[in-house]
Amino acid sequence: MLDATVERVVAHPQQDVGQAADFAPMPSGSRPTRWYVLATHHRAEMRAHACLHLRGWKPYLPLITIRTPKREYRTQALYPGYLFVSLDLSRPWHPVTACPGVFSLLSIEGIPTPCPPGVVEALRAGEEVRRTPTASETPHRPGDVCSVAHGALAGHRGAILRVTRSHAVVALVILGGLREVTLPLDSLAPAN
Repeated sequence: MLDATVERVVAHPQQDVGQAADFAPMPSGSRPTRWYVLATHHRAEMRAHACLHLRGWKPYLPLITIRTPKREYRTQALYPGYLFVSLDLSRPWHPVTACPGVFSLLSIEGIPTPCPPGVVEALRAGEEVRRTPTASETPHRPGDVCSVAHGALAGHRGAILRVTRSHAVVALVILGGLREVTLPLDSLAPAN
């Protein structure tokens, strides 16, 4: 269903995205250097992703397939209300915030906050695991989605990046950006 939304938006950009000519896309020869977090309007992740892509930016929307109570499978954003965009801050980047569906670029004192190196790449590497829900014989593995069951971060959903015998490094969107947090395995639960 989510994939059909992307196809519809890409096939008919004038309906949902607006005129791309109003904004200067990223030059084709530039190489984005860092990933940044964009906050989106409520349930507008797909629209913002499609608009950014059509305007020449490099967005990434981590997805997860979940099983609904009616035993149907549905694909949705891993971090509802957020997506990532690769930017080179030496070039004009303000137009990304004017794309339909985008609320703001997460920043501290007006300076965009980059994601820690390697975290978005780890999320991308776990995309296939999150897209195909299966019963796992191991409770926690890299790429899995989990919820923090208790503690100060209870209720936050994230993706497991690395696992040791007693802890997991989890990517969470907190404190104005994507953060790597090390948590005890017993504080994690399957994502709901």
